[in-house]
Amino acid sequence: MAVNNEIGVIQPMEEIGDICKEFKILFHTDAAQALGKILIDVDRWNVSLTSLSGHKVYRPKGVGALYMGRRPRIRVEPQMNGGGQERGIRSGMVSTPLVVGMGTACEIAKKEMEYDQKRISQLQERMLSGIREQLDEVVVNGSIERRYPKRIPCSCWCMLKVLQVGSIFNPAGTKHGSRQSIA
Repeated sequence: MAVNNEIGVIQPMEEIGDICKEFKILFHTDAAQALGKILIDVDRWNVSLTSLSGHKVYRPKGVGALYMGRRPRIRVEPQMNGGGQERGIRSGMVSTPLVVGMGTACEIAKKEMEYDQKRISQLQERMLSGIREQLDEVVVNGSIERRYPKRIPCSCWCMLKVLQVGSIFNPAGTKHGSRQSIA
């Protein structure tokens, strides 16, 4: 996957693609998390196949895309057989409104990408600073330099202590009532 959905690390796609090309290995990447967040360049990445999902950018839900490189020609088995649309890859007609919606969403995401990146980076720095002010020995998991800033996966030893002493509180309205220890 180009951008890890849990810790936000941006994978070195060019390096991976170069290795795959050198050894004539077909290379597929799931770029759903990357869409609208980093520049997706299938030529520079040397990918054979790339999966994208519309709901990861300004919607619409229920539409995606599969990029298939021309060389080498790749045969993909259809999930459902039938009418032979889309060069035999799928049966049935493509939903034109969803496809147009995804195209428009991608255009908007590309236009807003730099602004979003800057704004989210500022929010990430603010939140991480706040966490570090309140907790000792906070470790950010994964690469700080090669990360999309929408994720702040961190760990610290104090969380283990909190869990051990039972200082976990339930929100109001749950089985254990308001702010009662559940440990």
